Parts: sequence; structure tokens; C-alpha cells
Amino acid sequence: MPPRRSTAPPTAVIGLSMLALLALLAVSQPLSAADVRSVHVVREHGGYTLSFELQLAADPKRVHAALTDYAALPGMIDPLKHSEVLAHYTDGRMRVRLDFQGCVAMFCKTVRQTKDIEQAAGLDITTVIVPKAGDLQWGWERWQIRARQGGTALQYYAQFVPDFFVPPLLTSWLLKSELKDMLQVMGMKMEALGK
Repeated sequence: MPPRRSTAPPTAVIGLSMLALLALLAVSQPLSAADVRSVHVVREHGGYTLSFELQLAADPKRVHAALTDYAALPGMIDPLKHSEVLAHYTDGRMRVRLDFQGCVAMFCKTVRQTKDIEQAAGLDITTVIVPKAGDLQWGWERWQIRARQGGTALQYYAQFVPDFFVPPLLTSWLLKSELKDMLQVMGMKMEALGK
């Protein structure tokens, strides 16, 4: 279950997650062996709901290690230009800053995201956006990492509200198409790490 939200507008919905940043994910690279099982993007009331499932030929622990290596993360996710750990808390959480840069259609933007990373059960990762510390008003994401069929099923769920204008031409269909391409490239890189 996602973390409870207390200050978000009641109608603000979205689905990483990572994300008005997903409005920035234009990637035209070769496809990987990674299997993108599903991608859903819903734009509603100024916010987004995002989910996807990716089947990878890699060990779940290696996938988790790749997703939590914040120094190396920009090499894994092409539109991610900068990633740094800002703080470690005594309860095990971390605060990180991520800067995404890219274009979809003719809309180009750099989006800064500051979030608190929490470790959930097993290899799951839960994050909560820090309001007023980046370009998102509110948000959360959850990565679920499960062993499946000799590899890993990576499931992602997120909701967020951007703190900037997103042109109406960036439809859910266009974002879904760009995200699918980005996921295939990211999956290929994760599988290469797992070998």
C-alpha cells in the first residue's frame, strides 16, 4: 500500500515515478530483451497516476542494488542527469535529489525532484516527494521487486502533481509511448549489470 497522504489535494492523482519527469522521457535507443508487460499513464485534475511492470533477466537483489545506487543511477536512466544523497536519517531513510532533463514533442524541461527513500518489506522501495524542494507539489512512488520465472518482475506505482504547467498536448498516450521506450532501454542496462 502507498504511504498515506495528508496534504495532497483530494482530486490530485498520478502514477517513479517517476512523474512530470516522465513528460521528459524521450528516448530513441535500441530495444532490449527486457519485457515491458504493462504501462499505464493517467492525467487527471492536474496530476498523474503511473504504473508499469517490467520483466527482467536479472537477479532481484541486483535490480534492487542498481535502483538504490544513487551515484550510478544517471547511467541507468537516460533522462536522469544528476542524482545525489542529501541526508541519511537515523531511522534508515535517505533524502535524495534527482534532476531529470529531456523533451517530449516540443516540450523540454529540467525537473528537480527531492524525495525521502524508505525501505519497505523485502526489496521494495517506497519514496515520498518533499514539497517545495523541487518541481513537484506532491507525490509518492513504490517499486516492488519480485523473483519471477528465473528473473525479476519489477512493478512501479506512483502518483504526483507537477508544480509547473504541462501542455495539454502531452497526452497520456504520448507519455505512455515515450515511457515504454525508456523502460526497454533501462531494462537492457539492468540486465547487463546482472550478468
